[in-house]
Amino acid sequence: MCNSTIKRVKVYGGPGCGKTTNEMSMYSTFLAKDYTPEDITAITFRLSSATDLNKKVMQTANISKKEVSKHVGTIHSICNRLSGNQKLIKPKELDDFAQEFGYTEYIENKKTVTKTTYGEEETKAYSGNLYDLYTWLRNTQTPAEKWFMYPGTENIILPERKITDFIKDYERYKEKIGRIDFSDMLQNVLDNKIQLDTPVLMVDEFQDLTAQMYKVFELWESACEYVVIAGDPLQSIYGFWGGSPDYYKNWKAEEVVLKKSYRLPAQVWDYAKEILRYEGMTAPEITAKNECTSPMSYLDWDDPTPSHSSELHLIRCNYQAYSIAMKLAADGKLFGGLFGWSSAEMNLINAIVSYRLGKQLSLDQMLALAEYYPVEMFGMKSKSKKEDLITALGNNYIVKASSLQVGSVFITQKLVSALLSEDPTTHMKNDNKLLTAKINGMKSASVPPTRAAKNTKGGFIEPCFSRNILTIHGAKGLEAEAVFLHTSITKNIYKNLVIPGEESAAEARVWYVGATRAKEKLYIIKDAGKNYPMPEVTA
Repeated sequence: MCNSTIKRVKVYGGPGCGKTTNEMSMYSTFLAKDYTPEDITAITFRLSSATDLNKKVMQTANISKKEVSKHVGTIHSICNRLSGNQKLIKPKELDDFAQEFGYTEYIENKKTVTKTTYGEEETKAYSGNLYDLYTWLRNTQTPAEKWFMYPGTENIILPERKITDFIKDYERYKEKIGRIDFSDMLQNVLDNKIQLDTPVLMVDEFQDLTAQMYKVFELWESACEYVVIAGDPLQSIYGFWGGSPDYYKNWKAEEVVLKKSYRLPAQVWDYAKEILRYEGMTAPEITAKNECTSPMSYLDWDDPTPSHSSELHLIRCNYQAYSIAMKLAADGKLFGGLFGWSSAEMNLINAIVSYRLGKQLSLDQMLALAEYYPVEMFGMKSKSKKEDLITALGNNYIVKASSLQVGSVFITQKLVSALLSEDPTTHMKNDNKLLTAKINGMKSASVPPTRAAKNTKGGFIEPCFSRNILTIHGAKGLEAEAVFLHTSITKNIYKNLVIPGEESAAEARVWYVGATRAKEKLYIIKDAGKNYPMPEVTA
């Protein structure tokens, strides 16, 4: 029921409409009304979004990161602060619990759904892992005795008669050692009816709230003077954790619609709306950019992929990531995300390219070579340990031109031959086909490859790669100049599309999210096997 004494505002912000900018404008308005940052709680769903929100509030209110973090962050962080900042249970303690109570063989088992079947976020909801079952019960607010409603029930190998025992044992164990898990952060607030300690509550990404989060919100909103929510119910894609667009739709408040997308080309926006229309959903009318020419294209999975200043290669399920990574690697492209270049691999390729270009090698680059090549290739005895080589490098290696000469310290003829060979990975102790593809795709670069610089100003770190492979769920909240949207789906997803209903509507919202990450160009990729039935691309 709506409390008429509370000022309630509901902001609809479509993709790229500036929800965070609008939120900061309203935050400034509250400050002008004589509220202070100590009076305003601002929460969001994902940690990455909370980091961005923290940064914006610091700039808006001109306060420190420490001051901001008290009232701005994820709903989990705010709940845990209100509960006394209890300590999270550690992985070793989870292992100790499983061993003590005899659950080890039932927690990690070969019958669970692998991480290739769905996106990583969904996998946990279907895995059959007992801890994932417990989290699902909390997120969806499903009573323990109704555990059989869990979508991954068929993957649970613990005998049915013992499942409620597991839940009770786990809760008693956490209490005994004085630890909590993430779901406890919210449940403690609900169980103890802990009210929010600010008169103003602002909630971004409202469409992503789980049932447990929504109950916390209901508890808090009743005691606030102002409540502002912002979101897009058409981007509600966490139904497997108890999320629903209905939470946003059914909350009664003064409505504000942000009417312009600063991200999307008009053609991409029309295409995204068509994805929804197929499932009977309608998006509010907003204007989009018209200056983009030919913003949409079809590609087959084996077609060459054009390069752009920033790219998102989006997949529905994790099993697609490896093949895309292999293709990008073979094309000599740097990328982050799933199977992306690691720091060690970056140092390695920089060492190889630098040497081939006649450049001096840094200590980090020499250490990378030492990590991947056998110790005897550095003039060390074959029985020497890798640690001995690393220590010797740290103590003796001097970066200067003479260090590059054959026969100098650590630079042996064998190492030189390997670095200059057709395949520099041949002599590595390596059977990683992807690493081989990465190195050979990049070995002939005209300059040593670099990642985007990390921005640590204010304690915030920006993404290191302008090109990333991500699941659609993992890309939520992100954008790029070009999006390569791979449309392959599993048989299970395909079955859910046969009969129109909530599952097919939820799937359409996922693809709507994927398509609307594009700022300039959207490529619809037709993959081998079954593909999601995307609308036709029109000129």
